[in-house]
Amino acid sequence: MLNMKKVDEYPFTIAKRPQEPVKPYSYFAEDVTFKNGDIELKGTFTRPNAKGKYPTVVLISGSGPSDRNQTIFGHKTFLVLADLLTRSGIAVLRYDDRGAGKSSGNFFTATLVDHAKDASEAVNYLLSREDVNTDNVGVIGHSLGAEITAIAANYNPNIKHIVLMSGAGNTLENGIYEQTRAIYNQMGASKEGIDLNEDILRAVIQTYKSSANDSLMKINVKAVLETFNTKVAAISEKDQELLELSVPLNIRNFGKLLNPFMRYDLFHNPCDELSKVTIPVFAINGDKDVQVFPQNLALIDSALKKSQSKNFKIKLYPNKNHLFQECTKCTVDEYYELEQTISEDVIADLVLWIKGQ
Repeated sequence: MLNMKKVDEYPFTIAKRPQEPVKPYSYFAEDVTFKNGDIELKGTFTRPNAKGKYPTVVLISGSGPSDRNQTIFGHKTFLVLADLLTRSGIAVLRYDDRGAGKSSGNFFTATLVDHAKDASEAVNYLLSREDVNTDNVGVIGHSLGAEITAIAANYNPNIKHIVLMSGAGNTLENGIYEQTRAIYNQMGASKEGIDLNEDILRAVIQTYKSSANDSLMKINVKAVLETFNTKVAAISEKDQELLELSVPLNIRNFGKLLNPFMRYDLFHNPCDELSKVTIPVFAINGDKDVQVFPQNLALIDSALKKSQSKNFKIKLYPNKNHLFQECTKCTVDEYYELEQTISEDVIADLVLWIKGQ
């Protein structure tokens, strides 16, 4: 199982973050609130200081409950993205996921569709503002957030374009298998250990999928895990440590996969939504991404060719990782070590594309 560690669990000092803006900002910034039903979503709206109607984007975070800055791996990725876009003449709304930061609601009972409806309400809120060009309101999603953008676009006709950053063209289930194999291989786990880890993941996920309800699922998953204890005991101590597998296997270690919302999210194919879009799409990935492999762009391209969108662009960035940092080792752990939060050549392309819509 792959569990990303929190920043404070790492023994080394986090690198400097030269791209993070420092107050006072050189532009207008306002804390805002909008609602989806009884859920209050709190965020920050930024735009250039001069009065006017600006092209505007909503930022949608990836997997796991995220604050409005999408603070991950020691980087405030959305704070930096919003800052660079705003200083280039584009207004930005970023917000805390439901159940995260200052937003109400429960993240762990919400599917991708629920998050897409939150994003839709963010767009509807923007339509009420006098400083927003309502003919150029888009949504940018990063990682799993890219899947949310397509669902939101098909749900809300007021979304005029979408950007998929490190978006998948395959199911989350298959992405998990690909991601864990790549990352554990980089970490030095043996092929035997990696194969066993994937066998366990597949068994847990398929048992979860086939169980009639959550109570039966817990019983069934525990029974399945027991069948792997002997095999886990047989792999090296190094593999057990790297793969975070120990005997007896504990269902709690797989809790992130077994949340209620995963019954939809794990098996949803993002290309199903992408093939239905009718608006402009810009899909980008880094060629060194080990979380969402660059070959996903080919799947996205194929889906968009089936859609009614007459304006879509696909771009692969050399030597960029999942966060669009210019990487050296291009491992997940390197995210922390790099001072750069996002490459500015990616920002330049986003600015040109968004302003051109």
